[in-house]
Amino acid sequence: MDEVKESSINFIPCLAWVKRGACKSVPDKVKLSADELAEIIKCTQGDIDELEEAQEENGAIEDRTLDDGMDNDDADIEAKYNMDDYDNEEEMISDFGTLTVYARNQDDPILKAAKENIKDSEVWSDASSDENDEDFVLKATDNLILVGHVEEDAAMLEVYVYNAEEEALYVHHEILLPGAPICIEWLDYDPSASSPGNLAAIGTISPVIDIWDLDIVGCLEPALSLGKKAKKKKKIPGYGHKDAILSLSWNKNARNILASGSADKSAIVWDLEKGEVLQSVSVFEDDVQSLQFHPFEMQRLLTGSSDKFVREFDSRQPDLVKSWKVDSDVERVQYDHFNPNWYLVSTDSGMVYYFDTRTDKQLWQLRAHTQPCTALSLSTQVPGLLLTGSIDNSVKIWDIAANAPKMIFEKSVKIGSVYTIGCCPDVPWAFAFGGDRKDCSFKVWDCRESDKVRQQFESRRLSEPCSMSSEEGNSKENHEEQMDSSQPKKCKKKKKQKNSEI
Repeated sequence: MDEVKESSINFIPCLAWVKRGACKSVPDKVKLSADELAEIIKCTQGDIDELEEAQEENGAIEDRTLDDGMDNDDADIEAKYNMDDYDNEEEMISDFGTLTVYARNQDDPILKAAKENIKDSEVWSDASSDENDEDFVLKATDNLILVGHVEEDAAMLEVYVYNAEEEALYVHHEILLPGAPICIEWLDYDPSASSPGNLAAIGTISPVIDIWDLDIVGCLEPALSLGKKAKKKKKIPGYGHKDAILSLSWNKNARNILASGSADKSAIVWDLEKGEVLQSVSVFEDDVQSLQFHPFEMQRLLTGSSDKFVREFDSRQPDLVKSWKVDSDVERVQYDHFNPNWYLVSTDSGMVYYFDTRTDKQLWQLRAHTQPCTALSLSTQVPGLLLTGSIDNSVKIWDIAANAPKMIFEKSVKIGSVYTIGCCPDVPWAFAFGGDRKDCSFKVWDCRESDKVRQQFESRRLSEPCSMSSEEGNSKENHEEQMDSSQPKKCKKKKKQKNSEI
């Protein structure tokens, strides 16, 4: 058996879960006509030509220079995700530009050869048979996991299917991205439809936010883009951010609103319906690393920056900003959805703080890790269950239900540096992890596999935080149920997947 070559570049900087029932049971597939494909090729070639013109204006590709501030920001991002060997965008685009693309399958010599090699008993058909594939059809008990993945020269969004009942985990489909992903946010607001959609907003090293339709397999371009790059040669000004997008948050209570934080030291609130900037905030002195809308109050936005400050903004009083200083650069911020006046923040020094937004002082602090605490995630339904992750390769489980946090369990998930953690919205014990281990950078783990975790939380009642969306009214009654104490089972991968494990 041939050995699988280990990737020199392989990391997952971001991921997001999709709740059950949010996606189409049978996703649509792109079927392009010859004219449509030819038009896409033409537009792509135009983008390549435009980039090459810009490069010529700025000098040779290898020797081109950027503004000092942009250099520093890019260096920070590359250092964080070990991207030293990752080919730059110009080289990737140049490679695509040398490919010969045929608008008609019958004109492609490779496809011609493939057809000639098909056995007489087989029939060549462009029609998809995916609908007959049980793994292609999405079930009511399926969750999706959106995984931003960089491997070698490829940047992609991998759409995983996770089914806890059937013990399954596999990649459903992939979307090639124009640049390395840094952050992902799921949302259901589709400005082109009257009913909820299934979309992913993705921030990359580009200043433009792309929003992809997850119910379409094989799409070649985003459904919507927010912002626009400046074109110096044509003297066309940019719109929106001016540097990489580092953080995204969708407002679940005002569904047409999305917030973004950038390396350009600003945060922007977007109107998805119009694709326009509603509000831009530039009080930050460094990168806006993390942000989140309040789970119930649509006007509140929490931000964390590399200037060592956490800030909360209120759209009703834009000039009134609350701020809290921490010991070092902020890595993550998260509201406690069980106690929505309180929030968590992790820092570059490995500290985790717990603040009350109504006061200036912290409720508690702890040294969670000796290196940067790059990941932070509360369980979606288990009160007090907190997971933290670090570039020290460890994941720790904490109980923060009492006044003082208590460490319950420490685990190495064996994915290298832990960059991101996310909890399943429907299975509150299941967490997904992204890291930088060369042969395995993604895992899903049910923390009930730990006896210590079970003993600590088994008597605790599950509590689904209320939603104040218009569909559900203003009721604040929590739906509670007794914890399922049955032993969790390890998922069986239905398909062999590279770089992922359970």
